[in-house]
Amino acid sequence: MRQIIVRGTALGDGIPKTAVPLMAEDEAGCLTDAAEAIRAGSEILELRADALRADLCRAPKLHELLCSLRKTAGDVPVLFTFRTKAEGGRREADDAEYAGIVRDALNSRMVDLIDIEQERTASADLLEEAHAVSVPAVLSFHDFRQTPPLSALEERLEAMKDAGADLAKIAVTPRDHLDPSRVLAASAWAKQHLGLPFVLISMGEIGRITRLSAAFFGSVFTFGCLPGRDSAPGQMEVPALRAKMREAAGAKRKEGAIFLNGFMGSGKTTVGAALAAKTGRPFIDLDQRIEEREGCAVSRIFETKGQPYFRDLETREIAELYHEGPAVVSCGGGAVLRTENTDLMRCLGRIVLLRAKPETVLERLTGEAANRPNIRGRMTRDGIRRLMEERKARYEEAADQTIDTDGKTPEQIADEILESDGFLSCTRA
Repeated sequence: MRQIIVRGTALGDGIPKTAVPLMAEDEAGCLTDAAEAIRAGSEILELRADALRADLCRAPKLHELLCSLRKTAGDVPVLFTFRTKAEGGRREADDAEYAGIVRDALNSRMVDLIDIEQERTASADLLEEAHAVSVPAVLSFHDFRQTPPLSALEERLEAMKDAGADLAKIAVTPRDHLDPSRVLAASAWAKQHLGLPFVLISMGEIGRITRLSAAFFGSVFTFGCLPGRDSAPGQMEVPALRAKMREAAGAKRKEGAIFLNGFMGSGKTTVGAALAAKTGRPFIDLDQRIEEREGCAVSRIFETKGQPYFRDLETREIAELYHEGPAVVSCGGGAVLRTENTDLMRCLGRIVLLRAKPETVLERLTGEAANRPNIRGRMTRDGIRRLMEERKARYEEAADQTIDTDGKTPEQIADEILESDGFLSCTRA
């Protein structure tokens, strides 16, 4: 991922930075809040110009305000944002008025970053003008109605990159408990594939996980607030947010999780227990966690809500592992069939593929077909082999390490994982 360095602050390196929106309506209030935010530890000041009195939003008064803010900020970068009401801001503004305000901010030469709403007709021109004066541009999109599908989030991030954004920012509204994991999956994808600094936020209390887990999933900064003055749902006060970010970054520096993947019956549970015992790590069975949270068996979830819903549950459980610390995790046999799950796992640790021959799997699964919805009607050597072949490419593509389990005890397999260079490099990360 590329870095942006503004006034010595590197976005995309180290602990994700904390930004505080300044929401006062006059210059005195902005300067007072800026000083308080800096004392609280804010690393970026966001001037929310849509909160200002209308007469302060345009030159020359805007220039005067920005000049005063620049002196107060010192070495702390200033991000200029005019958030229109359509995207959750305080003021209505048509395209012409919006573009004029952004241009006035750029012309002041007093801002270090500029926010440009992607949906504005002048966004391409404003991006070009920002680059002409060497101001990194944050291309942004906000959806206060919903969380778009993962594919739509990825496409929008790609479009921002193609448009020339220096940093891509998306904030969306969760409608249920599964939506934040979709945002984290998009973050994991962006961290590994986008090549551009980004900020992805699921708003509200439900989405708070997306703010706290930035150290793992790639957002280069997130937003906190001064006591009692949040500017968007779900914001935390700066000192508490910074403490949580440092805590998460400390956990990230420790060895990551070990995800055991492979076909059902390949030994993930027994090997996971052995590996946990040898390393002193907790052992987590994702299927068991899902059953406990949903209050019913995996087979029942498949029958009543379908496989896509179950895969959504898997994605959520994987994403929420960020706060567990290093663990040994047994995944369901179909977990890596979703690319987003693989991306999330790679942000959190490493993936070990356990392989077994069809006849070995058949022997291990005899009598278990009722509890294995994907194997019903295929409980033969050939049926298992065909399903294995269907999944083989995805299994191998996802794996950081592959181990054949036939003829080995769980303890022997655990030792083989521990002896690998991949595991040693993981523990040093």
